[in-house]
Amino acid sequence: MTNIKYILDVDGTVTKTNIYTPIVLKLSIEKKYISLALLYLLYPLIVLIDFISRPLHQYVLYKLFRKFLINYKYNKELISCYKEKEIAIINELINNIKGKHDVYFITTNLNIINQFLEKRYNPKKIYSVDLDKITLKYLREFKNNAIKEIVEEDNNSVLIGIADSKYDMCFLLKCDKAYLLKQNKLMKIL
Repeated sequence: MTNIKYILDVDGTVTKTNIYTPIVLKLSIEKKYISLALLYLLYPLIVLIDFISRPLHQYVLYKLFRKFLINYKYNKELISCYKEKEIAIINELINNIKGKHDVYFITTNLNIINQFLEKRYNPKKIYSVDLDKITLKYLREFKNNAIKEIVEEDNNSVLIGIADSKYDMCFLLKCDKAYLLKQNKLMKIL
């Protein structure tokens, strides 16, 4: 019997979140209004950087907020935020396949989301960024390295990738089947 491995991007696919979600939430909870205002003022510039390079965008954000985020603790506000932002079609898919097939998550978000994902879905493994390793090269190669590791576990498995954007094509193209989530519908691309 062929082993099937589902590999899902998290932000924008499993939840309607992005790397700003934990940053904005923590700034709000801790009433760091000046930092929050600064983030919103910088937002147009950060979006421009994202248009140029997603890894550069992530690098800038993580470097700007590293000291603030390094001690981020998993809390009920974060759980509630991610739970409220779950995408129903993907939540249903994961609940239908878990226990039958291996489920992996790949996220360039902070590893604090791991606790939510582990409790909610019990995946085989979660790949998330480590703030202590943040470099442009690390961010550029992150998803490719995760897929490589998954394939090395068992290269006879069928890989099914699910993601939401062009930035995920690097790992979707390495899967046997790939789907993009657009407007709450899965569109097969491979």
